[in-house]
Amino acid sequence: MATEVIREEHYERPHVRLVALLARLVDLAFGLLYTLLLIRLVLVFFAARPGAGFYQLIHNATEPFYRPFEGLFTTTTFNGWHLEWSLLVALVVYALVHGAIRGVMSLLVR
Repeated sequence: MATEVIREEHYERPHVRLVALLARLVDLAFGLLYTLLLIRLVLVFFAARPGAGFYQLIHNATEPFYRPFEGLFTTTTFNGWHLEWSLLVALVVYALVHGAIRGVMSLLVR
């Protein structure tokens, strides 16, 4: 019961609501980015045809986010499967940036 009162008082401050909304939007944006990068990783892994429309759609959508990491490491190939290490590094770096942004946002509501 006491926690409900604290939560209600906590959300009465307008800046807390704004930060909570922004946090949800940041989570949504990063979730979309993770999804697109993972789809690109799977397409590369299974050696999808670069001329295919879906491949082009995912490639073009992720290119601005992947470009800083492109060529960072070589692609490992084994038995026709391709593992693009630069894409994995990009996912890890974006996860760290996401966590840092959320950390700063949580400090703003204290």
